Amino acid sequence: MCGIAGIINLDRSVKPVVANLYAMTKSLRNRGPDDEGYLLIDPDNNPTIHFGSDTAASSLDYFNNSFYLPIKEKVKQPVRLAFGHRRLKIIDLSPTAFQPMSRQNGDLWLIYNGEIFNYKEIRNELEDKGFIFKSYSDSEVILNAYLALGPEFLHKLNGMFAFAIFDRKKNIVFLARDRVGIKPLFYTIQNNRFIFGSDIKSIIASGLYKPEINFTGLYNNLTLSVSPGVITSFKDIFWLEQGTWMEINLNNGSISTHQYWDVPVGIQDFSLSFEDSLQMLAHKIREAVRYSLVADVEVGTLMSGGVDSTLVTTIASEFKPEIKAFTLGFEPPLPDEVREAKENALGIDVTHLVKIASIDELIQGIKDVILCYEEPYVTLSPTYFISKFIKQHRVPVVLNGLGGDELFAGYRFYSKYLTIQKAKKIHWLLKLIPDFNERFKKLKKFTGFKDVGTYYAFTQSNFKDYDLTKIVSALDYNPITSFVTYYNIKDKKFTDFVEELSYYDIKWYIGKHQTYRADQFLMKFSIEGRFPLLDHNLIETVARIPSKYKIRNRQQKYILKKVAEKYMPKECIYRPKKGFSTPVLQLMDEQLKDFCNENFIKLRKREIFIDSGLEELYKNFHNNKQKIWQLVLTELWLQYFFDKGIIQVY
Repeated sequence: MCGIAGIINLDRSVKPVVANLYAMTKSLRNRGPDDEGYLLIDPDNNPTIHFGSDTAASSLDYFNNSFYLPIKEKVKQPVRLAFGHRRLKIIDLSPTAFQPMSRQNGDLWLIYNGEIFNYKEIRNELEDKGFIFKSYSDSEVILNAYLALGPEFLHKLNGMFAFAIFDRKKNIVFLARDRVGIKPLFYTIQNNRFIFGSDIKSIIASGLYKPEINFTGLYNNLTLSVSPGVITSFKDIFWLEQGTWMEINLNNGSISTHQYWDVPVGIQDFSLSFEDSLQMLAHKIREAVRYSLVADVEVGTLMSGGVDSTLVTTIASEFKPEIKAFTLGFEPPLPDEVREAKENALGIDVTHLVKIASIDELIQGIKDVILCYEEPYVTLSPTYFISKFIKQHRVPVVLNGLGGDELFAGYRFYSKYLTIQKAKKIHWLLKLIPDFNERFKKLKKFTGFKDVGTYYAFTQSNFKDYDLTKIVSALDYNPITSFVTYYNIKDKKFTDFVEELSYYDIKWYIGKHQTYRADQFLMKFSIEGRFPLLDHNLIETVARIPSKYKIRNRQQKYILKKVAEKYMPKECIYRPKKGFSTPVLQLMDEQLKDFCNENFIKLRKREIFIDSGLEELYKNFHNNKQKIWQLVLTELWLQYFFDKGIIQVY
């Protein structure tokens, strides 16, 4: 788990960008406080490696300072390509795993963020083919696997990753991200320079990109919390999409992207019995948890009161007895899941550690939340606050139960669609009946949607389109329609609505929103998050299991709960679902009232919003809390990233 950054001149020129790279890499220090390294490629394609002020003493001793020079000595050196790396030591803690990493003849160079959980198996295969290794790291496995198989090696990797390889012989740069999108990678092209980094702040820190608003991204953000596809709320900053690799040809500056994996659909196996599905699923979950424990440092877990995190924690405790399990709560009267988590922990061989966050702590964390997430945010993530607590206990890796709801139809909108399917048959009749309450009005709205994708996007939206047009002056498209168009639902052969909703949940909600949020907040405190329920082998297995086993008699996550029965008491599994988030809306009436009012007034003065629409929204404060809070955080985002330049020193 690390932070990576790079600057590539696409026009075959050489320019002095070392100082810019140095600033990028420094901004990623939280992602990798244990080591610091740089690769510079000169006009003749010759590489040199350099160290920074945070380079570990063991690394300096290992290389004996013979070939490594302080990066500051090379600040004005013109280069064709420059890579920077910050390391968080998780696998192979020795200096032989230092990055940028090269094969012995210097034909390939790697900077890498992530973990490959099956790296030992791949290493054994490569050794059988004659490959020689100098380290015990998963990084070196990536280098040799790329050499052996080319881009096809990505199919062998089980893990989370974002990396860049400079292939000197082919004169190309190869970049890739993991299948689900757990590890982030952003890029921009400025003045024929391809600039990439593990977060947006690193690109801004380069000084080669001046932040500008991408209004399409911002309006998508207000509607859906995050844009579909590759765009962000920053003009000309893009994601490398999950499950995708990119090749940059340094001979002519051309760039091509290729998708190597997508969430599987249309492969349900209706010959599977429930018992066969149950056994298959139980085995895959156990295998995924076992893989996620691979590390040369201590591993803990995040555990709320829910089924998913408790199941992951319980299985992990069988492999690692007395594993530390961390739970976040809030001081009364704010709601939390501490009581449920304590009940769940009673029968598990764990060391249960509970953090009770005060209201003052929640309020003080607002700025960091905005800076970590990097785009306007709809709440205050509980992951940020529990991460501070985990850091105090010096546990550098934690497992997370994210993915259970998305894989097994755990959200209410899945079961609601059953009602909508029936109501669609009499939609013509419903239109004739006056709206006698809000619930009936919503039912009529939902039955009018022409496809599942539109229904899904609408349920996920905060500002509906008719709300957004009242507060923004230049909305010339429909964010919900653009969501459906981007994910090309007509080209997907979905078996049923459960499979389709799950596809959007994993592809967009997980891959674009939840994993990035968790990664950013954990890495703020130099902690690696792992997500065993998002193991791609598990996802592919779940895709084969018929939907009727995921929702049965309106019981959501039915088959997952049956797996959980093997590990947990039934009363811990079948209690009502609460969901877990930071209770911001409860604080807006008192503790955050002045804060919201002050920043909302500032937002009303910005020309990008319609003041009369904002005023109307704020008058009905009680019913519009979620929208108002999102707009308040939008104002803070504008302040931090565009007004003050605060990220330059973050």
